[in-house]
This record gives sequence, C-alpha cells and structure tokens, in this order.
Amino acid sequence: QTFQSGTGGSVSVARPEVPLKQKAQDSSQAEIHF
Repeated sequence: QTFQSGTGGSVSVARPEVPLKQKAQDSSQAEIHF
C-alpha cells in the first residue's frame, strides 16, 4: 500500500495510528492505491 501525494512523493502506509483519510484531505490531489 502506497500513498502518492500531489507533489509526487510516495509514502508507505505502514503506520496504522496515522489516519490515511486525513492524509488524503491534506493533499488536494491525492491518489490512494489499495
């Protein structure tokens, strides 16, 4: 599972304590791949 922000950065989703939904809201252009 990887999280790609609008800046092109890719962050591995390995921390359950960090809400992925909140990360998506932080970036106007976010793509979440499951």
